Amino acid sequence: MSKGTIARYVQGRYAKPAYAVECFDVRAWPGLALVVDALQLAGYEVDYCGEATAHKHAVILVSITSGCDWWSFIAERERWQPGNYTVIVGGPGCLNVRPFLRWFDVAVFGRAEEIIVPLVRDTLAGHKYVHPSVCYSSEFNMDRTYQIAQVAAPWPHPVRLESGKLW
Repeated sequence: MSKGTIARYVQGRYAKPAYAVECFDVRAWPGLALVVDALQLAGYEVDYCGEATAHKHAVILVSITSGCDWWSFIAERERWQPGNYTVIVGGPGCLNVRPFLRWFDVAVFGRAEEIIVPLVRDTLAGHKYVHPSVCYSSEFNMDRTYQIAQVAAPWPHPVRLESGKLW
């Protein structure tokens, strides 16, 4: 794969058995669907990857839908092949990142659909995107105040989820 590839990560197993169906189709994955939609509107192609193929991508988007998702993600993350990739995590389970700093490169707190394009653009260019809702694990600082990103308005159009449902 080329240096510019972006992929959303699909875990092989989830902490809660129902997540294998619910997460990707209906649960909290609409947030990731909005992020992917924003990237596609900006001209980026977004692929899928799993544990065996993560190393083939430059940017890997990981949705942490609840705190317990970290454990199944970490179990898989430890088995990834080495590569030159940047792991971007976000989602409702991504609030206290301090115990998990070694398993991601960038965390986004709150709504990512309005900041994902400049974040990915800068990441692919080898730069860091400075925003109060973005945390680089290598620069995490307990004294810094991180903010939960908000949006000014609802997403301007429906987004089709993997289940075929419109969000």
